Amino acid sequence: MLLKYYKIETLGYCLEYYYKYEKWPQKTAVITIDDGYRDFFLYAFPELKKRNIKATFFVTVEFVNKNIWLWPDKVFYAILNSEKKNIKIDKIEKNKIYPLETLKQKIFFNNKFCEYCKKIRDDEKKDLIFLLEKKLQVNSPELPVDGFEAITWDELKYVSQYGIEIGSHTMTHPILSKVSIEKLTYEIKRSKEVIEEMIEKPLKSFCYPNSLPQDITEEVVQVAKDSGYLGGVHNFGLRKFDPYLIPRVGVSNHEFDFSCKTNRFEQFGFTVKNLMK
Repeated sequence: MLLKYYKIETLGYCLEYYYKYEKWPQKTAVITIDDGYRDFFLYAFPELKKRNIKATFFVTVEFVNKNIWLWPDKVFYAILNSEKKNIKIDKIEKNKIYPLETLKQKIFFNNKFCEYCKKIRDDEKKDLIFLLEKKLQVNSPELPVDGFEAITWDELKYVSQYGIEIGSHTMTHPILSKVSIEKLTYEIKRSKEVIEEMIEKPLKSFCYPNSLPQDITEEVVQVAKDSGYLGGVHNFGLRKFDPYLIPRVGVSNHEFDFSCKTNRFEQFGFTVKNLMK
């Protein structure tokens, strides 16, 4: 369906076009995938390669380096594998006891916990996750287990030869508005340097973790500019075009949902809603 109506290019191509012609290429779509999971290599990439479809894949450096879990995965793993029947963490909600006897209850608490983590400083988040594991009596493996593991550098280098642009998703996947200026430079600039060295290609594109308005400050955007990226993407609506704040639309495998979003009905709804305020 996408190929019927759009030319599919990488984000890097579109950014270069924008700087050259001062406009976005017409009838062009960009497929983006975040984080750096190995399932992209195992399942998505073979289908893209078979159809000769380009995409932009944003990776988290220390995840690919096998030095960290992505923090939401570590939280979910601990909750999913705990034998505790309930849990109380006052920082989430004082005196509230969350049941953990069913998968539905575990998913509910996981969502509450992760939403709270997105609002606090990065160092506080690490301490809270440590507390969670202690209360749940779960010791997460040092490296992510099957289903949570990252792509390898060799695999990244391979896919980059077949129309897949590699972009940065930081070093450790923090919410960038919650870290110091020194850490910002490390997360944004250093990740670009490492990826370029590992895949032996220049990096053009950046993706802000979590990507909600409160996660991306002017300071964050300035560091992305100063680090040499051509632009960056986030997950909220377009108000004024900025190559460092390019909005994206999430899609599902539901045909009607996909059709509506690729035909801009979601953006139309957003515009109407704002006009009615």
